[in-house]
Amino acid sequence: MMRRILLATLGVVLSAAFLAAPARASTDTTPPSKPAAPTFSSVTTTAANVFWPEATDNVGVTGYYLQQLVGGSWSTIRTVGPADRFQPVTGLTAGTPYTFGVIAFDAQGNTSARSDPGTFTTLALTATPTCRIQVITFSPGFLANITIVNTTATATSGWTIRFSLPATASAGSTFGGVLTRAGGTGTITPAAYNAVIAPGVQAFVGFSGMATPFTPPSSFTLNGIPCTV
Repeated sequence: MMRRILLATLGVVLSAAFLAAPARASTDTTPPSKPAAPTFSSVTTTAANVFWPEATDNVGVTGYYLQQLVGGSWSTIRTVGPADRFQPVTGLTAGTPYTFGVIAFDAQGNTSARSDPGTFTTLALTATPTCRIQVITFSPGFLANITIVNTTATATSGWTIRFSLPATASAGSTFGGVLTRAGGTGTITPAAYNAVIAPGVQAFVGFSGMATPFTPPSSFTLNGIPCTV
């Protein structure tokens, strides 16, 4: 009789323990989605920024392998977290094409298919620095953004931006330099911190203003050489 009671009690205890035990987590075997092809910005003679959109996963993407195609073979140059999808790459060679791809991975080590490749070509070396201009208009206001790129092989020792600015236009705040005016011409000279620009490096300059009648600034030059749009 006592034996039957002990066996029954043991059965109850084992059943309770089994019911209380957590279920074994299923193994995640689903890989993340294939990332979109990387895109590039701020390309200079020696550097560029690489960006790619977020991949998806049934549990969650935990990181990415940033890969470069060299000599026909892919190699991982950087492993980054899920939020680090904007990556600068430096030490590049002027006038050279570069190809990058991205692979997403999750916590279980599942990896996505590699993204379609993205390719850019670094800027070629030039005898003088170059500049790009973007004028954003919202009549009667405007915002002029100037990007100076040192595409030479040596550091700059100073620079001057000139442009047409009608006498009827008023200049507001300036960044990256000091703005002066003489008649219908505006001039921006460097701020102390960006008078010298290293090879392959960019400097950002600009100013805001208003003009009535509306005539935004134009004809931008860098050291007398026209800027590109």
